[in-house]
Amino acid sequence: MSGTLKEILLINNGLSSCFLPEIGLLRELTVLDVSFNQLAGPLPLKLALMRKLEQLDVAHNLLTGAVPSGICDLPRLKNFTLAYNFFTGEAPSCARLVA
Repeated sequence: MSGTLKEILLINNGLSSCFLPEIGLLRELTVLDVSFNQLAGPLPLKLALMRKLEQLDVAHNLLTGAVPSGICDLPRLKNFTLAYNFFTGEAPSCARLVA
């Protein structure tokens, strides 16, 4: 799937885990929406490997820690929604993306 999967939409599915670092192996992904779940812990640094990602929505979860700057520096990322979590900070480069 790492070479063919383009979109993952897991909105309001009751997911209650953490992000696995292996998510970064999905290098063809353009949309990742896991909003309105109970995902906890930090965003994995390996999300920054998803160079084709255009839309990232992690809003309304239980995520913590700082948002890795590498995520906001992704070349194609146009929209990054992260509201209603417990993040402690984000890189200045996130300001252009955060909805």
